[in-house]
Amino acid sequence: MAQTVKIEGLAAAVDDILAVYGTAVTDGIKRAVDDVAKEMSENIKRDAPERTGRYKKAMKLRTLSETSYYRIKQWYVGTPEHRKSHLLERPHRTRSGGKSRAFPHIEKNAEAAEKSLLKKTEEIITNG
Repeated sequence: MAQTVKIEGLAAAVDDILAVYGTAVTDGIKRAVDDVAKEMSENIKRDAPERTGRYKKAMKLRTLSETSYYRIKQWYVGTPEHRKSHLLERPHRTRSGGKSRAFPHIEKNAEAAEKSLLKKTEEIITNG
């Protein structure tokens, strides 16, 4: 339904519409960040190597900071299992001079999550 606005009230009407649009976009992006972070965490746990299960149990997701305009999520491996992440992700030299086997599970899922978040953000912005 179209609304008639006098020229004097045009700036206020545009400001109101942009405020509603901005709130809708911000809320949508926050929800997308939550969904993508949770999905990424589950995918990393799924792809991680499991010998004893302690490494997978130490994986966590937390909100670093949040305001009315943004939300920052962080995926991490809790102590003391955090030392294993880079050793499992990439091969490294062993004491005997050989190379260890790599278990890539973090980087590929982080890249997929980044692409997914970009796609969802574009959809949210275009659809309002």
